[in-house]
Amino acid sequence: MPFETVLYDKRDDGIALLTLNRPEAGNSINAAMDREIGDIWEDVKADDGVKVVVISGAGDRFFCSGADMKEWAATRVLPMARMPDGRGFRLLARDHKVYKPIVCAVNGICGGGGLHFVNDSDIVICADTATFMDPHVSVGQVSSEEPIGLTRRVPFEFAMRLTLMGVHERVNAQRAMQVGLVSETVPFEVLMPRALEIAQTLTRNSLAAMMKSKQAIVESLELPLSQALDRGFELIKSHWQHSDYIEGPRAFAEKRKPEWQ
Repeated sequence: MPFETVLYDKRDDGIALLTLNRPEAGNSINAAMDREIGDIWEDVKADDGVKVVVISGAGDRFFCSGADMKEWAATRVLPMARMPDGRGFRLLARDHKVYKPIVCAVNGICGGGGLHFVNDSDIVICADTATFMDPHVSVGQVSSEEPIGLTRRVPFEFAMRLTLMGVHERVNAQRAMQVGLVSETVPFEVLMPRALEIAQTLTRNSLAAMMKSKQAIVESLELPLSQALDRGFELIKSHWQHSDYIEGPRAFAEKRKPEWQ
C-alpha cells in the first residue's frame, strides 16, 4: 500500500519494516504521517502474516526530530491526534492494542515526539552516532507524554534532566545505553542488519505466546502489583487452549523445531 510520509514493507519472513520517510524535514511527524502510521498499526494488528515490526528513519542524520514545527506553526494544531475515544495517540501501537513485538532502530537524532517511538517499542537499539533530546520547553511547549513514558524505562532524574534541558543538551548513544534507554549500540552501517537479526530471532518464537507476554507486561504498568499478577495469570490461563501451548513442550521432547500456529 502506498504512503506519502512513510515506507511500509511487509516481507515474506513475517517482518514488517516501517520507515519514517521525511528526511528533508528531519523525519518529523506531520498530520499525514500521524494518520498513515495509525493506519499501519491497524494493518499490523489485522495481518496474521506480520509477526514483528522494525521501525527506523530514512537517511543517516535523523530518526525523528519530533512534531513538524512548520506545520504546527501554520495550523496551530498539534499534528499528533488523539484516538477517537480520546485516550492515547493514533501514532502509537500501544494505543491500538498492538501486542506484536516492535524493534526500534534509532539511526540518528531522536527528539521530542520521536521519543514516542522509543517508548512504544519493546527492543530499542541505536547507531553509535545517534543522539537523544527533548526540545519542548525550548520552543515554549509542555513536555509530558514522552517523559512520563520514559520514567517507565529509565531513571527518574535522567528523564527529568532530558526534559528540562531542552535543546541545550543531547544524550549520546553510549549514555543512552548506560541508563537503559537503548539496549544496544552498533556502528551505523550495522544498525539495520542487527535490527533485522533481532527481528528474525523473534519470529522463531510463538507469536501467540509473545503477544500474551507483552500484553501482561504492558497492562501491569497501570495496575497495583497484586492486580497485575492476577491479570498476568488470567492471560496464562487464556493461552492454555492455544495449540502452541502443547506444541512447544512436544517439540522440545521430540528434539525438533516447533511448528507454531
